[in-house]
Order: sequence, then structure tokens, then C-alpha cells
Amino acid sequence: MALALCDLTTRLMVASDAPTMAAAIAETAHHVAGAAYAQLGLPSDVGHALVLYHGPDLDQRAQMEWPVVPLDLQTPVARVMATGKPVAFQSAIELVDHYPVIQAASDASGYESLVVVPLLDPLRQDRCAGTLSFAWVERDRATDRTIGVMTDLAARCALALAGVNQSAADSRGTEQERRAALALQQSLLSSLLVDHPLLTYASRYIPSVDELVVGGDWYDAIPLPDGRVAIAVGDVAGHGFDAALAMGQIRHDLEALAAHHRRPDDLLKVLDRLIEERDGPMTTAAVAYVDPEQLEVAHVLAGHPPPMLVQDGAARLLDQSRGLPLGTTLGGRSWPAATTTTVKPGDTLVLYTDGLIERRSEEISSGFERLRETVQTAAVAELNALCDHVVGSMLDGHEPHDDVALLAVRFAVA
Repeated sequence: MALALCDLTTRLMVASDAPTMAAAIAETAHHVAGAAYAQLGLPSDVGHALVLYHGPDLDQRAQMEWPVVPLDLQTPVARVMATGKPVAFQSAIELVDHYPVIQAASDASGYESLVVVPLLDPLRQDRCAGTLSFAWVERDRATDRTIGVMTDLAARCALALAGVNQSAADSRGTEQERRAALALQQSLLSSLLVDHPLLTYASRYIPSVDELVVGGDWYDAIPLPDGRVAIAVGDVAGHGFDAALAMGQIRHDLEALAAHHRRPDDLLKVLDRLIEERDGPMTTAAVAYVDPEQLEVAHVLAGHPPPMLVQDGAARLLDQSRGLPLGTTLGGRSWPAATTTTVKPGDTLVLYTDGLIERRSEEISSGFERLRETVQTAAVAELNALCDHVVGSMLDGHEPHDDVALLAVRFAVA
């Protein structure tokens, strides 16, 4: 399923129109959720309505019933557009009972279970940019897992749509593009950190003051099925909206792949290949699998600055397992094995991008040493206070000329 999701992301990113997107979604819907039918709904250019784009397998009679849905009509898609919340039905009887106006379309299709989720605009999370619908011939397929898969698919589709719309706006290299890139960047980073009883998180993102740089830094925290958490910080080469869009694509791929690979080096091998196959931008990353029960951290670096571990009041770099950046056509051929480090309750792991440590006319080793000393002076501080101290001290009142992303993770004290 993970590779199917990653493949869909690639197909969506190169799609130039809604019918092409709908066809790709319909194929993936069957692979990842067993759905017999998929539908993409996008706002009409004129009028308060939703245009429906179907996969190729929908019965023609059902397609003719609803080519366009007025948003003031009581239908599932109109409901989702109005509320921004998913709706789910376990049988056609339940569906028609709630929405009698779609009786004829339901009868013509022969489908039973239905789920509709919103496409939330990544540039404006309070705006619903469309809908994604799946249907099954069987009853009781509208499960929480299905809704979760569809929400993931909808996020990928919304990201691709944002790219199509931005391309149509033709505002490359302008302040408008910078604002769009920054809005996309911040929306993608705003809700990535997960709750965990044995870990606490804090993060910071400081955009560059240079309008030609903002867009490519990211961080993520992904819960794994075995109780571990995959954490990552990375930097996509390039700038502006294209870099932010590529960042979102890579981050989605990372989330889909993490649960299917027990080691971070195996994960990056696959991610590296995907980026190369789609001719994506070079990307650096630091990825760690954190085990809060066994008190272990397994990490690997793809051309990225090493994490900082704070233990017993002292800070040190975890600079083993250094590999090449992702997407260089070389990374998968000699990928280093992940290094496992034993940690203690109360230890803190700090991941960051190079904008935090690099200064013009200064050796990179000096930046690492400044960071080590800065982190060490705030080793016992509350995690948000530590992040504020690190950012404030490292930037020293100067606005950065490169994006800065920072992610701190602390192991709970028993």
C-alpha cells in the first residue's frame, strides 16, 4: 500500500487536469482500500456548484445523474464542502435515508458503502478545496481505517491541486510566490507532531528573509505500529513554491513508507529511489527511529547535519552513518547502516537544518561547536524554552538568510 500511495503522489504531481487526477485516484482507490469507485469533486468556475470527476469504472447512467452538484442541494459532497468534515455511510439505505435527492443515482450505481472526505487547501487549512469520494459494492466498508487512508489521499491530491493552481497563476519569482510558498510550508508543518506518553516534542520554523530561499525545510514525527516514533528533519534543494511543493511530496512519501520499514536506512533507500525515479530535487535528511521503551535511537544521515544528543547535562553530535543526499543518483548504491545509540530517561534529541549553524565566512565546525555549547547551557530547560534559547542564541538577533527548522524530542522521566 505504501508504494501505491507514493506512486499516486508522483502521478498527481505531473497531472495537468482534474480528469487525469481522477483516473489516478480511482486506480489507487482499488489498491489501497478495495473501493470499486472513486470521485473527485472540485468547485465550478462559475456558480455555487461542484464539478464531479469520476474514475473510468462508474456506470454511465450514474455519471449522467450528477455531472455537477449545486452546493445548496442536500448531498454528501455539499455537506463536506460546507463543514470540512468527512461523512460515511455503511449502506445505500442509510445514505438515501439521509439524502433522498440522490435516490436515482444510488440505484443506478449499485454501490452500498460510501465515504466522502474534504480536500483541505494546504495554503488555507480553513478552506475546503474539493471532495474525495470512495464507494464499495459491499456494506460496512466505511471504517476508521478507510477514512484515514482517504484523508491521506485527499492531502496528496490537495497538494497537487495547489501546484496546478500556482502554476496557472504564473507568479514565479515574485513576492506573491514567496507568500504562497511560506503559507504552504507553514501549513504542512503546523500539525506534524504526535502525542506520545513517553516523549515530548517542540519545534520551530523560521523562514529566510531572502525571498529566493524560503520553501524547502521540513520536519516530521510519525508514530510507528510497534510503538516507536520516526522523526526526521530535512532540506529540499531549491527555493520558492516548487521547493515547498516538493517538500510536501517527500514528507507524504516518508510518512507512507515509515511504517513498512523497521530501519531508517532501509526507509531512505526506498525514498532515495523514488526521488530519483521522478527526477525530484536533491534533498538532505536526518532520520531517526526513536524507541522510548527500549531507550534506543537508530539514526542515519543523508547529506544532512547530524543530530545533537543531550545526555547527563552534556551535548554531543551523533555524526555516524553519514550518506549522500537523496536524489543524487548515487545514494542507494552505498547506503550506510543505521547507528543505534542507547539513551536515558530525560535525554533530549535535537534535529535541525543547516540554516541554524551556517554563517558566512565561518567554518562549519565552528557552527557545530556553537550549537553544542548553546544546547548544553539549556540542557535541563523545558523543551519549548530550550528551542527558544537555541534559536535566539544561534541567530543572535539576526534574521536568517536560509530557512531554519528545529525539532527537539525528550524522553520522559519515569
